[in-house]
Amino acid sequence: ARRARHNSYQRASFDSALRSIVVIALHMRPLRSAEATRRMKGVGSNFYDLLKESVAGSKSKKPFEPKKGKFTCVAAAALVGLLEMEERVQRDAARVASANGNDDATSSFPMEDLIVSINSLLDSRANANLSQTAQQYLNKDNLDPGWGQVKKLCSTNAASDLGGPFMKERKRKGACSSGRVFELLDSGRSLATKLRTLAQSGPFEPGPLRQLPDESVDQEFGNVTMSMDFREGGGGGRSLHKMCDQLDIRGVPYVVRELKIADYIFFVGEKLA
Repeated sequence: ARRARHNSYQRASFDSALRSIVVIALHMRPLRSAEATRRMKGVGSNFYDLLKESVAGSKSKKPFEPKKGKFTCVAAAALVGLLEMEERVQRDAARVASANGNDDATSSFPMEDLIVSINSLLDSRANANLSQTAQQYLNKDNLDPGWGQVKKLCSTNAASDLGGPFMKERKRKGACSSGRVFELLDSGRSLATKLRTLAQSGPFEPGPLRQLPDESVDQEFGNVTMSMDFREGGGGGRSLHKMCDQLDIRGVPYVVRELKIADYIFFVGEKLA
C-alpha cells in the first residue's frame, strides 16, 4: 500500500510538471523571471519553486536562445512538426490533382514520422530529442517527459485551459508498425502557425520583467495599460513581484519596465495618458 501511494504521488507530480512545461512552451510572450510564471494558469506551485531555484544566482549567465526556427520543447515542436507534414502532403496532393484530378490527401500521420519531425525541429543543445522507439513510448509505465508532452496536447482535460486539445491520436493497426497515427486539430493548426512564425523571427528582444499573463482583459479596463518601474516595491528582491501577483489576480493590464520619468505611467492604446 505504501509503495502504491508513493507511485501515485510520483505520477501526480510528474503529470503536474508536464502540464506546467506545456503551458510555458505554448506561451506566446517571453518570460524574464520565474515569478512571471507564478500566476499562469496551469503552472503548478512545485514547478514554480523548481524554476525559482534553477535561476537563483544566475544573473550573470546569458539566457539560452534556441537557433532560428528551432524549439527547446517537444510540445511546440510536435505542433509545428504536424503542421509541416500536413503542408507537405497538401503540396504533393495538389501536384497529383493537377495531373489526374484526384485531390485526396491524408491528414493523419504515423507516430514514427511524428517523432522524426519533432526531432528535426528541436535545438540539439536543449537535449530534448525523443531518443526511444515508438513501441517504448507506448508502454504505459514509460514516464518520458518528452513524449508525455505530446500526450498532453491530445488530452482534453490537460489542454482545455489553453484552448486544446490540439491534436488527436487514433489507433490504426494497418497504418504503421506502432498502430498509432496523429492528426492536427483546428486549434492546434492555429497555434502551430503562430509558434512557427515566432521561431522563424529569431530570438526575442528582452521583454518586460513582468506583464499580465492573460491573453485578454475585462472590458472595464478599456484600452488602458499601466506601466510600472522595475524598482517599485524595492525591486524584484523585495515586494515588486508580490505587487505584480495582486495585479495578476485582479486582471489589471500592466507591464514592468525601467521608467525614468515616474514610478507609474498609463497608456491609452499607444498614447501616454
